[in-house]
Amino acid sequence: MTDGAPGGSGSGLRGAFAQLGASLLALLRTRLELVALEFDEERERTGEQLALTLVAMLFFAFAVFGATSFVVAWFWDTHRYVTLGAVTLVYLAIACVACGGYASAGGMRRRPSPRRSPSSSVIARGSLNGSTRAVT
Repeated sequence: MTDGAPGGSGSGLRGAFAQLGASLLALLRTRLELVALEFDEERERTGEQLALTLVAMLFFAFAVFGATSFVVAWFWDTHRYVTLGAVTLVYLAIACVACGGYASAGGMRRRPSPRRSPSSSVIARGSLNGSTRAVT
């Protein structure tokens, strides 16, 4: 039976619901911390991918510059202006195709402003440790 203390933590049905609520809040807290951790890891992975992509693009640009210099140097004595014009037109055509593909993929639409990460509020508080104490 009960020990006669009204509102005690182990008194019958009320205590069982309090424990159930505390368990559910602990489960929710754990899930939210996992989601926050996943978001942080995804943000870090995306940053690493962006850095690698930028490095790859930089070195690809160096390679294109080297190839262009080679072609221009090869034809410098005979057709220097035609070669410079042809290389410029090739780069212009590539840029037009790239911009056309970007526009057709919806790149020119206005994008929504970036939202705050859900994990930033969890990090700002440290964690959700105080949420389970309110129920018990």
